[in-house]
Amino acid sequence: MSLTEWADDLAYTLKNSGHGMEQITLASVKDPKGDELVLDTARRTAAVAGWPVIEMSVKDLRRAEGLPRHGYLIINAGSGRLAPEVPAAVAVFQHLVGEDLQVALLVLGAPKVIQALRREPALGWLSRTCPLDVVSSQ
Repeated sequence: MSLTEWADDLAYTLKNSGHGMEQITLASVKDPKGDELVLDTARRTAAVAGWPVIEMSVKDLRRAEGLPRHGYLIINAGSGRLAPEVPAAVAVFQHLVGEDLQVALLVLGAPKVIQALRREPALGWLSRTCPLDVVSSQ
């Protein structure tokens, strides 16, 4: 899926209170420029839809007492190894979706981090997420 197609689908999902395939997106980015393209697109799309954007790093997740119960959450999972806080946060997010809250999630990370997240045994449902592979040439 291209970045433009994803943005169009994300706009539709946010317009429908977060209900759609892009409610949970895993973005595999190969370089810093691709990272910025995804972040800029996500921020702009959420702002146009009137959704608050909450950005969290692994360090933020360590300090957080919970995830926001409303808004578009962006988790920067980094480029090293998959930190245990990321799968834990994604599992909590699944419960927020189950409560039918107006929430959506973008997990952004290096390809090996996103691949490790998709392989987490307790998160098999991630196979139904919207995958986004980004290279800066888009």
